[in-house]
Amino acid sequence: MIATEQATKITERIAHLREKVLSTKPTVCTERARFYTEVYRDNEEQPVIIKRALALQKTLEKMTIFIDEGELIVGNQSSGHRAAPIFPEYAVDWLPEEMDELDKRPGDAFFITE
Repeated sequence: MIATEQATKITERIAHLREKVLSTKPTVCTERARFYTEVYRDNEEQPVIIKRALALQKTLEKMTIFIDEGELIVGNQSSGHRAAPIFPEYAVDWLPEEMDELDKRPGDAFFITE
């Protein structure tokens, strides 16, 4: 069977969402990292599993709920549109040395606003 291309006209809603994605600068969202860091500092004596549970609880209770206008399927790991969260419980060794260069990376630049 030969595959054929069909030109599909996108809806106004999809065109608007697409334009928003293309026109928004990617940023780093520090909200989740702040919650995890606070919990880990306040509970240093606790086992890792307890710290992770408490950090998840705080994140789920306090994190900004972000739903963009026009979205029918929602859910986001960050507090804003096109923002990338930081996961301090896994690895952040690379972050200090790249912090000043994140916005200059050629393929996946991220801007830090906080």
